[in-house]
Amino acid sequence: MKKTKRHPKSTASRLSSSRGSTAERRPGKQFPYQPLFDSTAFGIAETDLDGRILQCNPTLARMLSANRADCTRSRVVSFLPEKWHDKEDATRAEVLKNGVTDEYRVQLRKKDGTVFPVVIKKWLQFDEQDKAQKIWLLVRDMSNKKLQSDAMFKRAVLLVESQVRYQALLAKVPVGIVTIDKLGRIETINPAAEELLGYRSAEIVGKKLQEFVTSGSGQQWPNITSQAHIAITRSYEGKILSVQITSNPYRTQGPELYTCFLRDITADVQARETFERSQEVEIRLREGTEEIARLSDALQAEINERTRAQEQFQVAVESAPNGVLIIDKNGKITSVNAQIEQQFGYDRGELVGQPLENLLPERFRNQHPEHRDSFFASPNVRLIDNGGELYGLRKDGREFSMEMSLNPIQTPEGKGFLVTAIDSTERKRVESELKQTAFHDALTGLPNRTLFLDNLLRLNAAAKRHGHHPYALLFLDLDRFKVINDSLGHLAGDKFLIETAHRLVECTREEDTVARLGGDEFAVLVEQIRGPEDAVRVARRALERLAEPMMLDDNEVSVGVSIGIALSMTGEKNPENLLRDADMAMYQAKTRRSGYQIFDARMHARALERMRLEIDMKRAIERKQIHLHYQPIVSLDSGKLAGFEALARWNHNGRGAISPTQFIPLAEETGLVGPLSSWVFREACRQMRRWQDKFSVNDDCYISVNVSSKQVSHGNLIEELDEVLHETGLEPQRLRLEITESAIVENTRLAAHTLSQLKKRRIKLCVDDFGRGFSSLNYLHRFPIDVLKIDRSFVRRLGAGLANDHGKRRPYEIIRTILALAQILGIQVVAEGIEIARQLDLLKELGCEMGQGFLFAPALEADEAARFFDPSASMLHFNQSNAHMEEA
Repeated sequence: MKKTKRHPKSTASRLSSSRGSTAERRPGKQFPYQPLFDSTAFGIAETDLDGRILQCNPTLARMLSANRADCTRSRVVSFLPEKWHDKEDATRAEVLKNGVTDEYRVQLRKKDGTVFPVVIKKWLQFDEQDKAQKIWLLVRDMSNKKLQSDAMFKRAVLLVESQVRYQALLAKVPVGIVTIDKLGRIETINPAAEELLGYRSAEIVGKKLQEFVTSGSGQQWPNITSQAHIAITRSYEGKILSVQITSNPYRTQGPELYTCFLRDITADVQARETFERSQEVEIRLREGTEEIARLSDALQAEINERTRAQEQFQVAVESAPNGVLIIDKNGKITSVNAQIEQQFGYDRGELVGQPLENLLPERFRNQHPEHRDSFFASPNVRLIDNGGELYGLRKDGREFSMEMSLNPIQTPEGKGFLVTAIDSTERKRVESELKQTAFHDALTGLPNRTLFLDNLLRLNAAAKRHGHHPYALLFLDLDRFKVINDSLGHLAGDKFLIETAHRLVECTREEDTVARLGGDEFAVLVEQIRGPEDAVRVARRALERLAEPMMLDDNEVSVGVSIGIALSMTGEKNPENLLRDADMAMYQAKTRRSGYQIFDARMHARALERMRLEIDMKRAIERKQIHLHYQPIVSLDSGKLAGFEALARWNHNGRGAISPTQFIPLAEETGLVGPLSSWVFREACRQMRRWQDKFSVNDDCYISVNVSSKQVSHGNLIEELDEVLHETGLEPQRLRLEITESAIVENTRLAAHTLSQLKKRRIKLCVDDFGRGFSSLNYLHRFPIDVLKIDRSFVRRLGAGLANDHGKRRPYEIIRTILALAQILGIQVVAEGIEIARQLDLLKELGCEMGQGFLFAPALEADEAARFFDPSASMLHFNQSNAHMEEA
């Protein structure tokens, strides 16, 4: 059997990689060794010779707390602590040398950083040429010996060894072997079958065998049959072979598979076909004589029909309203109609036999002589032009605008072309007049508003596309123009506008656009400016030129002009808005009599808004118009009150409630966070002390206050707290400070000192919004953290339903992991943003200690919050309506 050309990649590698890639593409499919992968309690992986994981089973992925896709992109050594890297390199060298290793102990590291002991054994996989191809690993988790007993591990060792031997044997079998499922889809293929079909396994695994193998009659091959069949295969290079194919069922723990055996019988089939063809030749010779007689009669009928069609065609061409020529394949004119004679001024006899190019001006002739043959050989309709206008040449030498097209036809002399020529002179004249009227000002001839906005849109789009294409828009309005109309008349006013247009054009470059928008309003679009100074330069030039007097009917007149400038540096503004901004700036210039004004409304508005809010906030702090509200923190186990979080609220006299997300960052940026925080500390501690004196408060009840990153970085937080606690008489253990992760990370040295001082004073530290920011595990052991507050985004998704998060339990598992980590480190956990009962039930199920949210109560004024000190009240008997309120 002549072997088809194979790709250089080795067979064993193709067999292994094809299986792995197919399993990833079509999850759930059963392969001969998939039970070994999916049902064993031990981790199994295939790696390349450098230790990079090609695929792994679900058990190994679960051991590593990772998904299989992440594993297949990693090296084995990346899952080992650094102290075991040399051991991994040594065992990989051993298996490459000896083909197998003894069982050895190392530690693996999970995705969350925890390590666990394992036992690993390795085998080397060889290809059909006995070259090392890949490495198999069997991993036993020694921290879970109940599920992974010694007897089970020995059986797993035997299974892996069997699989290694099976793949090596499959690579060397000289008969083509293909494994398919009951639908005929290819699951595996050995090297012999690759040679026979001429494809690599990666190219055909997953496809139906019927795509490559058909029955001798051309019908689809029945893929499930125990009898031998003759079939046809077509290789990648188009080579056709005859094969004998049989199939047998192959049962696995999953769906039933079938093993197909293919043998090349091309030589036998070719011999049989040669004999059959010799018999067919004799029969065809007898039939040929009869066919010749029949074709002769048909040919005569065809000649008669074509003669009638030719006569009809000549009549149609002669009566056509457009000029029509017929040219041969060399471009010579063979026939013309009366319209061509009229258009070009020639008689028919003068045109027949002449090249078509003679009807075109010299500049259109033989532009691409090297493409002449291919041009006339093309079967497609073509418009003949010069990338723009096309002109015809009359006999008297005059040119006229025209359109010309070619269509291939068959003439009695052979292949030719039907050429249609249309005089477009009148149509183009009308189009030009319409375009001028639609896009230009009738008085001055300048572009009108429509054309100006079109250019503005084009320029704006270019600025957006290229990212740096700055331009400027100047809006001009003539001052006291009405005086000219009223005193000298509208005719004089029109002359003044025309002269104004001429002067503006003189002040600009050729690439700029000057337009009349209407009345005495003009606009200039200045392209490719380097900055505002370029626009100002044009404005000053226009002011100087238009200030010069002009003569109107022996009267010297002069008017002023006001110019508004709007800049677009990146194309971020809508063109209509840019024109509006320039108009607003023009009116500002007219009001101030400044000649020109650059628009800066947005920046000005923001500055005013910020200044006013800063002043109002300073007054609010001085006049104690910012109040504290208190949101209860509840023990989820007992339903009793654990404490309160103090939250600042600002009800502005004129603007109503202002969100803390707006005024807290402003306070930090303007330096007002100091006096604001001092007041919050004092008021919160003072209120907690009032409650202690008035109610029977549990020893562990506390007040929680937020601390900004600015307070931590300034370094005076400890002194301020000492003063507040001394002044209010509140015990330090009843105060908790909530700090964001970013505040710790921004200045770790100062944060470490500050937090250690808080620890000495028995003030507990809460990390607020845990999981939303850096979530670094490093600071959990570096700093004295007492409480983690799970960010509300995780709690909200927890209540949204597990099936909505891509069908996975991510929110649930993330919270479970945080709680497990906190329990190991001895840290309390508070869940923020509990709004529905489902969230509460899941958090209690996970063992979360405390929580807060609208399910229990929103942030309340001090008098309303006092009712939660009732010892008989359980916070778990919540008001259902709270679940629908938004979190403050």
